[in-house]
Amino acid sequence: MNASPGTDMPYSNRYINELVNRETSLLPLKREICRALKELLDCVTSGGKLLVCGNGGSAADAEHIVGELMKGFMLPRTLGDGQLRKLANLFPALADEMRAHLQHAIPAISLVGGVALNTAFINDVGADYVFAQQVLGLGRPGDILWGLSTSGNSVNVVRAFQVARASGLRTLAFTGKNGGALAALSDTEIRVPQQETYRIQELHLQIYHALCADMEENLFGEGRAGLGASGCPRPRRHARKHPRTRRFPRSGAKVCQKRGAAAREIIFQGSLNRPILTKNSHSGNVVCTQARSQPH
Repeated sequence: MNASPGTDMPYSNRYINELVNRETSLLPLKREICRALKELLDCVTSGGKLLVCGNGGSAADAEHIVGELMKGFMLPRTLGDGQLRKLANLFPALADEMRAHLQHAIPAISLVGGVALNTAFINDVGADYVFAQQVLGLGRPGDILWGLSTSGNSVNVVRAFQVARASGLRTLAFTGKNGGALAALSDTEIRVPQQETYRIQELHLQIYHALCADMEENLFGEGRAGLGASGCPRPRRHARKHPRTRRFPRSGAKVCQKRGAAAREIIFQGSLNRPILTKNSHSGNVVCTQARSQPH
């Protein structure tokens, strides 16, 4: 057992333990695999998502990973009462059908599956940046880019990792014995002890199956509520970009809203769109009214 994401409470790595006991060549990698599990859990429980990419057989692995995460894998993932109640209120005739067919998902996107976008980009621009373009468009700080490359040198995966690092994403690489260029670009690298492509991929599959199973166990196993009682990912806690930001009590004026469960009134210091500050004559609270655009 290890510490659960963001806490000192234990979390399960049962499937990782079973894997390294069965495939002893992976025993030296247990620490890195457990670290990858914690990074993945930290990401999704704080509101992030996973972007997954690879080429050839590793492209199939990317699709495979997303397939295990976005629906039930080893466990049932029944929706919470809160989600079901909302669906039933809006669509009462479909309530039982939705209850039976919808499942919790671990948010993950395969970057290899967009045939129209990928072929257009390769044709119009070039193959080297086909994944990097998607990371640029979809990635947000706190997300994880998960790349698979048996050599560690697939140029389009390397470029995606470079864009991810510049954009504040975490990076997880699955590579072969030499590590390649991805080794220096990865926050966590799982470098399996094989050199032949198909043998590397055989080990990759076993490792990501264990990771997917342990993620599901921790998020949806008995007594777990890793994605919150509503079944939705918990809002990501961003560090403040502007240290001088201050919050004020809510008042009747039009307010600036910050992403989260409740609206909060804040003053953005240093923003290009600076709110106008006014003082409510009844409550005396300083509030944020209509924003005024500033020139670039």
